[in-house]
Amino acid sequence: MTFTPGKSGNPRGRPKGAVGGRMRALATLDKIMSKRQNQKELAAAFEKEFLQDPVQFFRTVIVPLLPREAKATVAQPLEIGWKSLVAPATTTEPLKPIAAARPGPQPLPPAQKG
Repeated sequence: MTFTPGKSGNPRGRPKGAVGGRMRALATLDKIMSKRQNQKELAAAFEKEFLQDPVQFFRTVIVPLLPREAKATVAQPLEIGWKSLVAPATTTEPLKPIAAARPGPQPLPPAQKG
């Protein structure tokens, strides 16, 4: 069978009910994570990694999991607002300013008009 441009190599498509490798992997992960002890251990591991390097944790764990609709806003002085993806919209609260929790350079106060 030779390749013909514009014509599918599988004209009937995937058979109904066929499951690909990604779906099998997700089903296995779902089975593992349905156990309460595994959830607790994962939460503890996440917290440990988060406390070691919050920015790296956010980039490598959180960002890949976020849907495109997720929004995070950053304002000065390093105040991050987080809109929960699982809680009702009425519970959205900004996080405490990072500048107060971590030592480091502080932003300059706004210039006064005079």
